[in-house]
Amino acid sequence: MPASADILKHTHKNNPDHAALEKALASVREVMTLINEDKRKTEGQMVMFDIFNEIDNCPPHLVSSHRNFVQRCDVVELSDGLSGKGDQLVLFLFSDILEVCKKRSKAFSSMKSPSTSSLHSIRLTSVKPFKHIRLLPLSHIKRVVDIRETEDCRNVFALMCRSNQELKERLYSFTIVEDEPQKGAFLKTLCRQMANTVCKADAENFLTSLDPHLLDINTSDVVVGTLGKAFKFASRTRMKVGRAFSFNKTPNKLKRAVSSMMSPFSNSTSNLQSPATQLGQMRLASCNNLTVR
Repeated sequence: MPASADILKHTHKNNPDHAALEKALASVREVMTLINEDKRKTEGQMVMFDIFNEIDNCPPHLVSSHRNFVQRCDVVELSDGLSGKGDQLVLFLFSDILEVCKKRSKAFSSMKSPSTSSLHSIRLTSVKPFKHIRLLPLSHIKRVVDIRETEDCRNVFALMCRSNQELKERLYSFTIVEDEPQKGAFLKTLCRQMANTVCKADAENFLTSLDPHLLDINTSDVVVGTLGKAFKFASRTRMKVGRAFSFNKTPNKLKRAVSSMMSPFSNSTSNLQSPATQLGQMRLASCNNLTVR
């Protein structure tokens, strides 16, 4: 196309071929736009397969020919409606749907047991990094709420949702934990996809702003809750490992039973005798067993 543009640039407007060159150049640009659009859709669908393979229990109908991946956003839930307050979630935004999944802990995915088989170890280390929580159609999102920034409230937004089966609206609030994407850019992209889904041109009408005190939101509580969950998970894992490999807590009866099973001289009188006497008794017992009566 640069060569065609150069030809048109060096062709005088009074030249009879100038109009034909303009028309040809416009057709080439239209074809290139269609090719780039198809390429973008194909790449989006390939990414969709990769996302599907990384989410445990992901619904199969997430993969669809009319759906494209748009953007990912790592958040922490501030409400209790999806996974729980303080849980780390990932929002995968597609052209018509929002996949909400929970980010699994690295300690959980890398934890191994030395007594397990190699097959079990391979299965344990190949745990998918995400767990499916909710598949939320964009048509069920009625409003995107941008929570205004304060000292105690940073990068917070909320989704007001209502499906045809539900009589009341549900409010899910999140805080973005990564530098990218920016909250404003992500919310505008989300509203644009919502408008395209319901065939409306006014995407800005889906977005509203509220003060954090109206929804009683404070991100400082989330940090404490997240740390508490991490310490709780660590202590629970340590207790399980301690119980599995602790030999000091073996019951006394079990110890005596194991010791008597392992010892060839299990009665109390033989334990008080010398090894030579015990060996003689064993020989005498064997001779008595062979005597024909």
